[in-house]
Amino acid sequence: MNIITHARANVNQKHSKEHYTESHHIIPESIGGDNSPENKVRLTAKQHFICHLLLIKMLVGNDMYKMIHAATAMMFYKSKNHKDGRNFKINSVIYEALKKQKAIAVSITRTGYKNSIESLQRMSEAHAGVPLTQAHKDALSKALKGRPGPTKGIPLTEEHKAKLRFYRHTDETKAKMRESRPDHLTQSHKDNISKALRGRRPSQACLDAVSIANRGRKPSKETITKQNAHKLGKLWIWNPISEEHLLVTPEEKNLKMSEGWSEGRKGGWKHKTKRKTRSFTQAKVTCPKCGETGGKSNMVRFHFDNCKPKIPKNRNIQAKATCPHCGLTGGKNNMTTYHFDNCKYKFNCCN
Repeated sequence: MNIITHARANVNQKHSKEHYTESHHIIPESIGGDNSPENKVRLTAKQHFICHLLLIKMLVGNDMYKMIHAATAMMFYKSKNHKDGRNFKINSVIYEALKKQKAIAVSITRTGYKNSIESLQRMSEAHAGVPLTQAHKDALSKALKGRPGPTKGIPLTEEHKAKLRFYRHTDETKAKMRESRPDHLTQSHKDNISKALRGRRPSQACLDAVSIANRGRKPSKETITKQNAHKLGKLWIWNPISEEHLLVTPEEKNLKMSEGWSEGRKGGWKHKTKRKTRSFTQAKVTCPKCGETGGKSNMVRFHFDNCKPKIPKNRNIQAKATCPHCGLTGGKNNMTTYHFDNCKYKFNCCN
């Protein structure tokens, strides 16, 4: 405080072209000070810098970090409007101490800090089009390796799941994705994908979600053409051990068959025939209404509560009649139609 007291007592210490001074806040604005004349004093550049060094030692916590930033900024500031400006020299001891203190202050004050959208946009524009070197990529990979993602352990809400389930990329996004991907995957890439997915079975919930998402969607003509062209001239084979199936050419099929693969596809007609040959005997039951006995499934379906007993039809028993011309006996109706006056033997007898 002796520096401030001496500066206030020195009436001649005013800013002019011949005498360079700076305005100093006795209580800095960053820790609650104001711009009133009582809180300001004119100091030389050297006195101003020394006061800020003393403030670092007088304060603690976040207020101390703010004074470290201010003192560090003062080291590199030069006045452009005055011939003398800040002409004091910073020795190596003060410079090193301030830089170390600033590094600690930055580490503490910036931990957990989130940049605003405007700041992120400016940083994105500044780095747009600047390719990263391989060393930079390796450093980023090493720094992020093993670090959990920002959303790990956070369960998705039902609303978020619904949005993901029914989300569809726009045509513009699909075009960008096609441009960014290579035309054809390398064989090593295909092998890695096949190895990673081998043996994995989607859950029933996943299958239901896929079914609901694709319900009512019809493949385009282009997609159908590609699928047919891919299957043209190829055959299905499958491995009964690993339960893996492939669509291969006839040449590849012969090679795979020698390695233990089977012709056809699991669940196809060649494997369904085995299921049909299995013997399955149903329990026999008897209907209490009609007394008929049969397999349980059909009996439950057509009998018991659904039983409709057969009611015999009441047939009219015709009287028997005998033709006098040929002696044939039968029902009265047919005999009248074809015999008696219409009998073919009648005319023979008359002749």
